[in-house]
Amino acid sequence: MHICLKEGHTPLDQLKAWVHAEEIGRIWTAESIGHRNDSLTFVIESTYRTVNVHFNTFVKHMRGLRWNLDEGALMTGSPKALFMSADEAPDGVSQEKKKDI
Repeated sequence: MHICLKEGHTPLDQLKAWVHAEEIGRIWTAESIGHRNDSLTFVIESTYRTVNVHFNTFVKHMRGLRWNLDEGALMTGSPKALFMSADEAPDGVSQEKKKDI
C-alpha cells in the first residue's frame, strides 16, 4: 500500500493518512479478500468515513498521553518522495500514460 500526500501536508495530515492505511489493512486482509463481496473502493471509502469520525478523539487521547503530534516525526523506513504536479509524469512516460498516473 502506498500513502500519498499533497505537497504542503501537515503532520496531522500525515498521521491521519497512516491511520487510514492501518484501518484499510485491518479491514481488507488477505484472508478476507476471497470471503467478502466488498470492493476495494467501498473499503477505502468506508474506512475514510470511520477515520474522519474518530480521528479528533484519537488525537486528543494521544496528546493526553503526551505524544507530540506537531513535529511530523512519523517515520517508517527510509523516506522516499516523488513530487509531481497533475500534468507531470516521470521521464519516459508518454502523454497517454500520464492520464493513468
